[in-house]
Amino acid sequence: TDDSSPRVRQSAARALGSLLAPGDLDVLTAIVDDTGEWGEVRAAAAHALGRMDAMAAAPTLVAHLGDAIPQVRAACAAALAEAPSDEAAGALAQVAEDASELSSVRVAAVQALGALGDVGESALLRLAESDIGALREAAVTALVGIDSPTAAAALAGIAASTAEPRTLRAIAASE
Repeated sequence: TDDSSPRVRQSAARALGSLLAPGDLDVLTAIVDDTGEWGEVRAAAAHALGRMDAMAAAPTLVAHLGDAIPQVRAACAAALAEAPSDEAAGALAQVAEDASELSSVRVAAVQALGALGDVGESALLRLAESDIGALREAAVTALVGIDSPTAAAALAGIAASTAEPRTLRAIAASE
């Protein structure tokens, strides 16, 4: 991770997440925390943290949901999909529902909420009912994977509504 090439450092960060060696968690956390590092390297380190031990890395990942670099924010959101906790779900819901956030980061947060299952359900329901476009589609897609009567009812309503776009109705009907 000391190479002069950011591409090499990015590949090294990805590899560390696959090796799962003791001590790599600290190295990857330091990379994510290094605001002087290239954004793609930090994003690769965040993804690797999610694969490695997202629960242990959750405080770092949550903290960087507010990072200055959008790729880092999106990578941290995606990595939190592996950290099923109320803290992660709450932080992801804030990002997903923040209208001033970039849509790519919001979609990553919605997808992570879907992966978390029941703990992300309430935010996904709000987004499926109120948002538009790619974010709403991501929320409806995420709800398909949640096994609850509330999610099923919301999906049934979307699937049955002729006012909804055909694609969204098809996604909702696939549950």
